[in-house]
Amino acid sequence: MKLLEYLLIYNKPVHAEACGQFLGLQPLEMQPVSARYLQVHPRLVLWFYELNGLRPGTEPLVEHLKGHLSGILVLADQSLVDQPDPAMEMVNELAVQLPDIPYLVGVQVDAEKYRRLHPVVHRSGLFLSEQGRLFFWTPQTQSSIARLWQALLLGVESHPDHASSRD
Repeated sequence: MKLLEYLLIYNKPVHAEACGQFLGLQPLEMQPVSARYLQVHPRLVLWFYELNGLRPGTEPLVEHLKGHLSGILVLADQSLVDQPDPAMEMVNELAVQLPDIPYLVGVQVDAEKYRRLHPVVHRSGLFLSEQGRLFFWTPQTQSSIARLWQALLLGVESHPDHASSRD
């Protein structure tokens, strides 16, 4: 059986619930960290380790997981954009500690604000780093949650100009 491991970090449990329900993730209570999983196929399981914030004391867990992770999803609310400290520091720290692991930051916004975003932002997110993207989502628009999962699990296509500049 193949096990794909991800790290799910959130600042409000309701974010993890809203996004987890979309995929039908099953919760598991483990010590010292909670997890959720989805059996996609008898031979494929997606495993999500959960952290309610990246606080002091979580470094050993992140260090232990870094050799196993397929990706990281950080779920936050508008305060990540409005008041970036210390949330953006946490995202930056992850990018530095885990430079080869793709990560997404999903910022929950209200439905009206989400509707006003340009379609390219809906589709490709905003560039954070070589491995990182920022996406916006809202519980009222299921396709926004679907796009988070799609980008995390299947990757985000590079912008054509960016891909050609890497040669």
